[in-house]
Amino acid sequence: MAAAFGAAESTTKQMADVSTAYGGILDGLSAGDRLSDAQIADLEAIRRQLALSERHSLETQEAIIRLGEKALAEDRAVTLRGSHDLIKTDLGAPVLQSREDPSITICPVCAERGLRAPLQPHQRGSQCPSCKFTYQDPANNAPAEPHQSTISGR
Repeated sequence: MAAAFGAAESTTKQMADVSTAYGGILDGLSAGDRLSDAQIADLEAIRRQLALSERHSLETQEAIIRLGEKALAEDRAVTLRGSHDLIKTDLGAPVLQSREDPSITICPVCAERGLRAPLQPHQRGSQCPSCKFTYQDPANNAPAEPHQSTISGR
């Protein structure tokens, strides 16, 4: 993350330098002056460099945002793992159960993404409201629908 911040600072400095150079050339002109071919080429090169710097800056800012979101999700996942016990359902499916009373069973897949998704009652078992994965109740002998798992849940 520190590298991303360093890259953002470097890009910002480059953009300021390019803008200063561009402004310096324009400031040197008076209303009646004509630009030479060399000056026009210099201005075009500076304009291209400024556009590239702006694009790089935007990409860097987006990368910093993604890293921040990923770090936040990882922090939430660690917190969830710390406040829940990994248990196995009757058919052996791993789920996370809270230590609070009454306990809440949450989807372990979503917990790894930092989401606390309590399993909800669903047709023949329990379903995660976020990822829609279904943990089938072993007491129900009906076959699972094609999109459902045959794993039991609480």
